[in-house]
Amino acid sequence: RLKSQPLCRILRKGPITFSEPERIASLTPDCAGLFSRGMCSRLPLEIDGSGGSVCWVDAGIGLGVGLFAWWALGFYHFLPPGYIAWLLAPTDRNWYYDPGTTFLGWHFFRHAPWTLPLGMNPKYGLEFASSIVFTDSLPLLAFLFKPFSRWMGTNFQYTGIWIFCCFLLQGLFGVLLAGRFVRDWAPKVLIGLFVATAPILLERSWDQYALMNQWLILWAFYLYFTPRMGRVRWVWLILASLAITTSFYLLPMVLTIWLAEAMRAWWHKRAPDWWHYLEGAALLLTSAGVMWLTGYFAISMQSSQTTDFGKFATNLLSFVDPQNYQSVFVRPMGRSPLWRGEGYGYLGLGVILSVVLAGRELLARRVSRARVAQCLPLLIVALLMFVFALSDQVYFASRKVLELPGFITPLGQMFRASSRFAWPLYYLMFVGALVLAVRQIKPWKATILLGFLLAGQWVDLHPVLLGLRDRNEAAFTWQSPMVDDFWSVAAKRYKKLIAISPLFPVRYVPIAYLAANNGDFTNASYINRYPGPKLLDPIHGGRIDRLHDNRLSHDELYFFTTRESFEEFIVRVGPEHAVGKIDGYYVIAPFWFSDKMPPVQGLTPGQRR
Repeated sequence: RLKSQPLCRILRKGPITFSEPERIASLTPDCAGLFSRGMCSRLPLEIDGSGGSVCWVDAGIGLGVGLFAWWALGFYHFLPPGYIAWLLAPTDRNWYYDPGTTFLGWHFFRHAPWTLPLGMNPKYGLEFASSIVFTDSLPLLAFLFKPFSRWMGTNFQYTGIWIFCCFLLQGLFGVLLAGRFVRDWAPKVLIGLFVATAPILLERSWDQYALMNQWLILWAFYLYFTPRMGRVRWVWLILASLAITTSFYLLPMVLTIWLAEAMRAWWHKRAPDWWHYLEGAALLLTSAGVMWLTGYFAISMQSSQTTDFGKFATNLLSFVDPQNYQSVFVRPMGRSPLWRGEGYGYLGLGVILSVVLAGRELLARRVSRARVAQCLPLLIVALLMFVFALSDQVYFASRKVLELPGFITPLGQMFRASSRFAWPLYYLMFVGALVLAVRQIKPWKATILLGFLLAGQWVDLHPVLLGLRDRNEAAFTWQSPMVDDFWSVAAKRYKKLIAISPLFPVRYVPIAYLAANNGDFTNASYINRYPGPKLLDPIHGGRIDRLHDNRLSHDELYFFTTRESFEEFIVRVGPEHAVGKIDGYYVIAPFWFSDKMPPVQGLTPGQRR
C-alpha cells in the first residue's frame, strides 16, 4: 500500500513499524532512502529497519555515558577490592548499616564449603542462618568470585565492581532504549545522561547497592519496543536469572513486562499462541530453578512474610516530591505517618518539565490507534504495579485518601517495600517524556532543548550529586574495636560466638568479622528475613536456661547486649568460667580457668557458689 502513495500521505497515517529490512527496500526510492539514511528522527514513525539487532555504535555510546556518570560521581574510589572501610566504617554510628551485612554475608560465604543449593551460608546467623540472598550479598558476583577466594587475601569486596557495572549498564540500556525512537546521536547521549543519573538510581547508590540493578527494567523496555525476530525470545530467561541473583524485587517487574510484551506479540500474531505458552513455562521453570539454586527456599514462606505492608509504600505525589533528598527548586510535600524510609520517586526538575512538554505534544497531535495499541499493554502493567506500590494505605502527601483493608495482603506481606513497584512507571514516564518532548522537532533543536533540560535537572539535583561525590571521595578508615589479645585466643578456643539476645541492638559487625576470619559460627548478624518465633524462642530460651543452671557449652563464647543482663548472669556461673568486659563487650568465656587458658586483664571468675 505504501509503494504508490506520496510520502506526506504515508506520514498522516500514523506509526508504522518495519521488522524486516527487505520491507524498507520495497518502498519508493525516495521514502526508502529517507529511512535508510537515518533522517527520520523527527517523523511521527517508529521504524525498526535494524530487524531487532543491537546498534553497536549506540552500545558504545551508552557504555561511555555510564562510565562518565560513574567517574564524575567519584565511585571509582570504591573499585579497589581490598578497600572495605567504606562498607564497615558507617557501622560505628549505625550498627545496622546495610552494606556492612552485605559484605559480611559474602565474607562468611567465601570461606564456607560449596553446598547445594549453592547460596547456603550456614555460619552467618547460626540457628537462623539461611543464604546470601537474605544479606543482599549479590549472589551472582558471590558465585563468580568464590572459586578464587584463596587468592584474594584477608579482605575482598566486589560491591565497588558491582556499582561500576550498574552505571555502565544503566547508560547502555538508556541509550539503546532512546535509540528505538531517536535517530541522532546527540539526543541519544543526552537522554542516556538523564537515565544514568536518574534520581532513584542515585538514591540507592548511597547504601542499597543491590537495588542499583534498575537497568534490568530498561533492558526489559528495550525488548518490549524491539520487534521479535524469532518465535521464542530466550533472552527473557537471562533477565529473570539476573534479577533473582541480584535483587529479587526486580523479578516480578521483569516477569510483568514480559507478560506485556507477550500480549503485544500475541495481538500482532508474531507467533502461534502455543509458542507464547512455551516461553512463559520456560520462564517460570527457569525462575524457580535459579531461586532454589540461589537459596531462596532456605526459609519457609511464612518466615519470608512480614506485617509491614503499607509502611514502605509510595505516595501519590512521589514523582514530584524530593522527600528528604535535597532539591534546589522543589520543597518536600509531606509524607505518610507510616513512612519508613521508602517511596522515593522524584523525577527531577528537568524531567518534570519534559513531562509538561510531552503532555502538550500529545494534546496538540492526534494519537493514532496503532501507536496506542503498541504501548497499551506496557502502560497497563506499569499502572497496575504502581497501584500495588501505593499499598492498601493510599496517601496524597500526608493525607490519607483511600484505605483498602486486606488488599492483596499475602503478596504485600512478602514484598513489604511495595514502593519499588513504582519504578517501571517511573522509567516509562522518565524516558517517554524526554522522547516525546523532542520527537517532532529538528535534531539540532532537540539537542538544545535536551541540553537545557539536563542542565536544569543537574542544578536541581546539585545537593545530591555533590553530596554523593563528597561522600565517595572521603578517606574511610575502619579497624575492629576488638584489639585485645584475648579475641584471637578465644576465636580459636570457641567455635560459636553467641549474642544474648541477638535480636536486641548489639554492635554485631566486629563480632561477625572476628567469627568469619576464624571460621567460627555466630548469631550476631543482620539478616532481612528471620525464621519465626516458633523456631527461635525455644533455642534462645534453652540457652538462657543453661546459663541460669551453670550448664555452659564448651564451644560457645557469650556476648551480652546490656550491662544489666550481664550482671544478672555472672552471679549464676561458677568460678571455672571467666566473666568480664573487654574492648566494650561484656563476655562470659566458659571453662576458661578450668582449661588453664592464659590470664587476661579484665576477666575474673564467675561468682556462683
